[in-house]
Amino acid sequence: MGTDSVDIRGTLAGEKITAKPTHTWLEFRDRLSYARGFESVSVHGGGGADTARLYDSHGDDEFELAPGKSYLAGVGFRYEVLALSL
Repeated sequence: MGTDSVDIRGTLAGEKITAKPTHTWLEFRDRLSYARGFESVSVHGGGGADTARLYDSHGDDEFELAPGKSYLAGVGFRYEVLALSL
């Protein structure tokens, strides 16, 4: 069985990223990108004053925070936040 994945790309404007084990969304000024049912989600900020909220599961999860790349992973999910301008 494979792993379903999706890439969500932001713009030069500031976006709000919210990632939960069951779904992820990226709020733009005039629209919303929503992903559900994917085990792997990558969000690329694209510039601007972006914000990200990553929510963990009830189990044991792994979190890494580094310049330019952060991720949170647990059983059945992994999401990355890349190139975020905070």
